[in-house]
Amino acid sequence: DSPVTISGTCPAETLIEVYKNDIFAGSTLCTSQGVYSFEIDLLFGENRLVAQVYDALNQAGPPSDEVTIFYDGIPPQPSPINS
Repeated sequence: DSPVTISGTCPAETLIEVYKNDIFAGSTLCTSQGVYSFEIDLLFGENRLVAQVYDALNQAGPPSDEVTIFYDGIPPQPSPINS
């Protein structure tokens, strides 16, 4: 199904950006407990996800390991045209 919820651990109160196939997919703040969670839409086929953490000075930390998800859902089909 799409969207999917992604989550992980992170340094407390940093910004997390997630990329799918090197395209920005969304961002959220890391909680004071050191976790993040949010939903992203998937592209049809292969989705390579990478999270990147940024501190208060907008300095990037190391990227996460890549996670690959395959989305083989069928896109919604239009209704037939009636005359």
